[in-house]
Amino acid sequence: MGSLALYQKHEHVVTITMNRPDKKNAINAQLRDELTRCWETFRDDDDAWVAILTGAGDAFCSGGDLKDNLSRSEGKLPEFATPGRAVKAPTVYSDFVWEDRVYKPIIAAVNGFAGGGGFAMALNADIRIASDRAQFGCSAVRWSHMAGGQAHMLPRSLPLGWAFWFLYTGQTIDAHKAFQIGLVQEVTPPDGLMEAARRLAETICANGPLVSQYHKEFVYKALDVPLSSARFLERVMYEQLRSRPDYNEGTRAFVEKRKARYSGQ
Repeated sequence: MGSLALYQKHEHVVTITMNRPDKKNAINAQLRDELTRCWETFRDDDDAWVAILTGAGDAFCSGGDLKDNLSRSEGKLPEFATPGRAVKAPTVYSDFVWEDRVYKPIIAAVNGFAGGGGFAMALNADIRIASDRAQFGCSAVRWSHMAGGQAHMLPRSLPLGWAFWFLYTGQTIDAHKAFQIGLVQEVTPPDGLMEAARRLAETICANGPLVSQYHKEFVYKALDVPLSSARFLERVMYEQLRSRPDYNEGTRAFVEKRKARYSGQ
C-alpha cells in the first residue's frame, strides 16, 4: 500500500506492518492514510480471510505522532480528513474496522510497546498475541489527551477496575500481566511471534470464512442490544448463513468424513 504501511498477502492471510520503526511506528498523516488503504483493500478482497497487524522494529505502535498533533492544534498542519468522512485521526486509525465494517478476523501481533493509539489498534483487533517484550498502556492521559479508541474498548475487553486503572494512571503492564488479566491470548518469545500469529490465522482459515465473519458481526452488534434482541439477531443471521454454499459444503464434509473445501461463498 505504501512505504509506511506494508501489505502482504499469502493465500488467505494478509499481514499489515506499520513501518516507521525509527519513530516507534507513531502515526503521522502518511502512515494513517496508508493504513486506511490497507484496511480498505483487506475489507474488499473476498479472497482475504484473516489479517495480522504488527509493527516493524522494536515497537508495535506508540500512538499518534505528538509533534504532528501539536502542529495541527496550532494550525500549522491541516486536520486529518478522509474524503466522504467527517472524522479525525483517532477514529480513522483505530476504529476504521468499525466505521467501515471490516467484519473479518483481525489478529494483533504485538511485538513491543503499544501505547495510546497503538494500544487502541491492538484493542480493536479481535485477538491479541504478544511478544514477551510487549507493553501496553494508555499513555495519552499523561499529556492530558483523552484515550481515543481505548476508552470505549477497554470496558468491553477487561473488568472495569482494570479499564479504569489504564485510563487513570497512564502506566503500562508487560505481556505476562496482560495475559494474566485476559488482554492477550498468547505470549511468545520475540522470534516466535509472527509464526504464532500465522499459525492462528491458518487455524481460523481452515474453518468456514463466512461463519467467522458472521460471528464477528453478530458478537459486536449483540454487545449493543438487549439479550432478547441478540437472540432474534442470531436467528436472522443463522438463516442467512444457511442459504450460502459454504454452509452445505461444511455439512457434506462432516457427513462424508473429509476436509471441507470452503470458497468463502
